Amino acid sequence: SVYMCMLIFQSFSKFYLLSQKKKEARAKGGNEKIPFRAIKYYNSKDMLALAGDRTVGNYFEFAIKFLPLMWMHAIFVDPSQSF
Repeated sequence: SVYMCMLIFQSFSKFYLLSQKKKEARAKGGNEKIPFRAIKYYNSKDMLALAGDRTVGNYFEFAIKFLPLMWMHAIFVDPSQSF
């Protein structure tokens, strides 16, 4: 459930930034099209997008280490303490 919350935050941040960029472009009066790809991939200028990407990325980095260790503790030490 924590992972799903992080994915929802990551998606929300990208769509929110896209809508903000489109509003800014309309306010300037230009017909500039802002592709979703420009917001979704390799966007390190916007702190909200960076926070969403880092949250999901850091979760994966630590989950790879944490989950096997938790299961090893449950199997070899004490299952009641593992959760």
